[in-house]
Amino acid sequence: MNNRKIPFNNLPLLPINFNFLNQKIVDQLIRRELHTYLHGFFVNLLKINSMSQSLSLLQLFELFPDERSAEKWLEYQLWGKTVQCPRCSCSKSISIRKNRKPMPYWCGACKKYFNIRTNTLMEYSRIPLRKWIIAMYLFQTKPKGISSIQMQKDLGITQKSAWFLLQRLREAFDKKTVLFSGEVEVDETFMGGLRKNMSLKKRRATQSTAGRGVAGKFPIIGMKCRKTKKVVAKAIDTTDRETLHEFIYDHTTEDAIVYTDEHRGYRHLNREHHCILHSQYQYVNGEVHTNGIESFWSGIKRAYKGTYHYMSQKHLNRYVKEFTGRFNLKGWDVLDQMKWLFQNMVGKQLMYRELIT
Repeated sequence: MNNRKIPFNNLPLLPINFNFLNQKIVDQLIRRELHTYLHGFFVNLLKINSMSQSLSLLQLFELFPDERSAEKWLEYQLWGKTVQCPRCSCSKSISIRKNRKPMPYWCGACKKYFNIRTNTLMEYSRIPLRKWIIAMYLFQTKPKGISSIQMQKDLGITQKSAWFLLQRLREAFDKKTVLFSGEVEVDETFMGGLRKNMSLKKRRATQSTAGRGVAGKFPIIGMKCRKTKKVVAKAIDTTDRETLHEFIYDHTTEDAIVYTDEHRGYRHLNREHHCILHSQYQYVNGEVHTNGIESFWSGIKRAYKGTYHYMSQKHLNRYVKEFTGRFNLKGWDVLDQMKWLFQNMVGKQLMYRELIT
């Protein structure tokens, strides 16, 4: 007779029928206690299965206790089990340097050293890979974003390095989206502080627009697909008809149904078009509304007021990419989000001088 014990984690999750417990076998008390124990057992199993969806910071540190574990995880996400040269994609002539200097891998095809940072947004960065992974985790798990000051404190680096790191993570979200079809909501908004909080110099510069809610602010246009629940948005210079039409045509198919407000810039669209009359206090008319994309705007503006406090026009589009990317990955496993983010850092570079010039 085989007395091998079944591992606890391999026990099958099966429905339990308690009808076999009757008064002839056990009394009422034992029946109740057994039911309570089995209920708690299966609840704990469900918690273990859902743990990966909500990775805690403590679990993250256990997964990546040192620099080598972080490097191995990144290598596996990018190359799998076979190391490939990031320049020529060769995998047959790769040799490993025992002392890992100047880099751990040598490509015999292109005659160059490389590592996991090569040809990614992390190239030329001296920040340890473990800190990069922690930064990815914090970046993805903060719905309202994380400031460079807070990232500086969490990682133990300078504010300048934290700001540059965050800008490179935002750059990873710069990815072309598929065309939206079906019902889509389009709306524009303006980002910036209140005019009463502006400096005297800035108030004078916007004096011609005094009294308007958009004084000294920068426009953003966005679109939400109702079928896929995905969002695309970008910073724009003006909200004229040509700009708005171009954005809609670039991100929708010809059979798309577009819902907007009554802004003049949306008139004469080459799409099926319905508008909601906000000026007449109309916000929902059957299927016609823009509440979905406006909900997305509210998230960005809460982050502006509560986390960043200021977004310059020069870098505004990167902040918009950050929130559209995080919104589109909502519901994913945290590790899958980090994997997606790292894989989209490949083939891109962003130098510090490009950000400050």
